[in-house]
Amino acid sequence: MKLSIAILSTALSLLATGVSADLWIPPVIEPHAGAVWVVGQYYNITWDNADPPVNITDQLGHAYLAKGFEYNSDGPQLASNFPLLQGWVTVQVPNVANGDDYSVVLFGDSANFGPEFTIVSA
Repeated sequence: MKLSIAILSTALSLLATGVSADLWIPPVIEPHAGAVWVVGQYYNITWDNADPPVNITDQLGHAYLAKGFEYNSDGPQLASNFPLLQGWVTVQVPNVANGDDYSVVLFGDSANFGPEFTIVSA
């Protein structure tokens, strides 16, 4: 909920100042469909950062963990305030139940779900 309010307030402030912003939704590349992550280990989340627009609404990204393509803003946050133009961020897999229906949700201008992958305990 807090993240939705932050995104809305950013968009409204840009409208108020007359700055034109472009929506950018970079697709998640890693973890790829079928990847296996182990709880406690470190992995890179990567996304396609080619051809970003000139005026990105929010240049700082946030990554969350979703289960069954359902995102909960109170769910595990994997990383925050990283530069979207970087194209990757390293995260530690949180202590969650084993499952083969996890996905990364990449936030910048809007939410973008990556493909489903598996998380297993160490």
